[in-house]
Amino acid sequence: MNQQEILTASAKLQAALAEFTAVMAGVSVAQPPAPAAAQPGLYTIAQFAKRNHEAGRYPGNERAIRHLLFNAQQNGLEDSGAIARLGRRILIDEQKFFAWAARQSRAA
Repeated sequence: MNQQEILTASAKLQAALAEFTAVMAGVSVAQPPAPAAAQPGLYTIAQFAKRNHEAGRYPGNERAIRHLLFNAQQNGLEDSGAIARLGRRILIDEQKFFAWAARQSRAA
């Protein structure tokens, strides 16, 4: 599955989840989802590690990312909205992840 397919699938899942949530809340969903190109950069752990390694950014390996994810509730990553869990698959929103990381460095 390439990145574009993942983004398209993610957009469809987000739209379905929004519609389901609205139905459960008794609200109608009138606006269509944003096109896939406008969706945030969602990456699997392996893809995220590879992008960071190639760009020379931390975390540049899967082990470091998995450590952050394992401790996501304690370190605030869970609440940042940077993690999307779809069954067993974990997708990382790149923009939200680095915004969280910037807040962590300011808080230290």
